[in-house]
This record gives sequence, structure tokens and C-alpha cells, in this order.
Amino acid sequence: MMRFTLFVFFMGLIITITASAIEPAYVGPLGNPEEPALRPYKWIWRGLTAFGHQTKEKFIEGNMNTPILGTVETARGVRNGSTEFLYSFWKGILFTCPPQQPKYYQEKTALTKWVEGDDVWRNVTEFMCSGPAFPMLVALDHVQVESDAKVQERLAKAREIQTARREAQKSRQIPIKHIEQAQEKYIGDRIPIKKDKNKKYPKNLLKLAQ
Repeated sequence: MMRFTLFVFFMGLIITITASAIEPAYVGPLGNPEEPALRPYKWIWRGLTAFGHQTKEKFIEGNMNTPILGTVETARGVRNGSTEFLYSFWKGILFTCPPQQPKYYQEKTALTKWVEGDDVWRNVTEFMCSGPAFPMLVALDHVQVESDAKVQERLAKAREIQTARREAQKSRQIPIKHIEQAQEKYIGDRIPIKKDKNKKYPKNLLKLAQ
């Protein structure tokens, strides 16, 4: 246990020393500069969320193609998630600045696309992730209740409905400034944010207690 603690301490020290020479790449919504020392942790978190997302997506697509039996396609999601995690881990080691666009973890990186496009690596990694279920995984590519194009069409329609619902919900919300929105997102319901800054209070604040 003590060795592990020392290992974590020295790794954190190395990260801090290495990142101290890197300039912040952007300024956050609250006006605070980026902390380069947190980049490895941000990339690891991105890899974990990408792993979960890719696994869930293949589970859904597999069951939409072939109900129940299509669950075996989850192995492909595990493969894609693993390559996404390795890519993110490597980017974190290099202290690369993470992209700022929302839901970047849902996008496939160059490593995942390369594995999917290479016949040898695709079959090898699918066998590693599926094991004894690999023959069924290959068979389901030729025997499907619905085609991949039909599944993608249904998923795209579902995403359009979700987007329309989010936009309708945003239109009903009271517009607030960007900084106030970031503060409200960070603080939550713990402290009410004063939105009327022009309100004048009496000199004797004891009158407010009446």
C-alpha cells in the first residue's frame, strides 16, 4: 500500500512539473485559465465516457438489427471503446489540449476508424472481444431482421426528436448571461444567484429583517 501511495505521489509530481511549462490554451466560462496539469485526467475521463458510449451504441444497434441475438454486437462496442480509451490515454500522456466541442466522446477517433477499416485488425480485435461468440457475430452480419441503413435512419429520427424537445425546453427557460449560466451550473441549488444587480438596498440592513 505504501509503495502504491509513493507511486501515485511521484506520478502526480511528474505531471505537475511537466505541465508547469505548458501555457493554458483557453479561458473557461468563468474567466479562469485552463490548467494544463489536468489534461491527462480530462483525457482519461473522455476515454471512459467514450468506452461506455460505444458499448451502449452497439448494444442498441445490435438489438435493433436482430433482437436478443444482436446483443453479441456489444463486443464491437467494447472493441471501439477500448481503442477510444487507448487513444485518449495516449493523448493525455502527451498533454494534448482536449477539444472543447460538447460530447466529443461520442465521435470516433482516427484509431477506431483505422481498426474498423483494416480487415485483419478488425477480425482479430472482434475475436478478442467476443471470444466463443465470434462465429455468431460474423453470421449476424449476413442475417439481419433490419439493415444497418434502416437502423441508422430510425436512430437519426430519434435524435431529431430529442433535439427538438431540448430546443423547446430551452425556449421556455429565462435567458441569462453566459457567466451567470456557468455559475448556476457550478453552484446548483445550494446558493441562489442574484440576477437583479441594479436593486438598491437600504443603508440600514436591519430593515430587511422586518
